[in-house]
Amino acid sequence: MAPVTTGVFHFMISKSIIYHDVTELIADCIPDDAWPSVRHEIIQQMLDNMPSDVMIKLTGKPDAFDTAEQMLQNFYIEAPNHKLIKDSFDLVGKEETAFILDSLKLTSADGLSETDPS
Repeated sequence: MAPVTTGVFHFMISKSIIYHDVTELIADCIPDDAWPSVRHEIIQQMLDNMPSDVMIKLTGKPDAFDTAEQMLQNFYIEAPNHKLIKDSFDLVGKEETAFILDSLKLTSADGLSETDPS
C-alpha cells in the first residue's frame, strides 16, 4: 500500500477498487459551501500541470488557460463531487490533492473542522 500522508487527509490506497470509496469519503468530508473554492484550487493545479497537447485537445490552443478553466469549472459543477477528487488524484497526484485540501482549512457550518477525525 502506498501511504498518502498530508495533514489530516491520511489514507492508505492500494487498488482502484478502494479508490472510488476513498474519493467518496473525501468528498463527503467537504462542506457543501466549500466546493466552489475546492473546485477552483484543484482546477488551478490541474491547469498548472496540464501538458500543452492536452490543452490543445481541450481548447484548440496551447495557451488558452481561461477557456480551459471555464470548461473545467462547467464540467465539475455538473459532475458528482467525488469525480473532481478522483480526477485530481489521477492528474495532480494523491499527495498534492491532500495538500490542497488541507491548505483550504475546511470547516463545517458549526465551526468544526470537517477533516478533524476527533
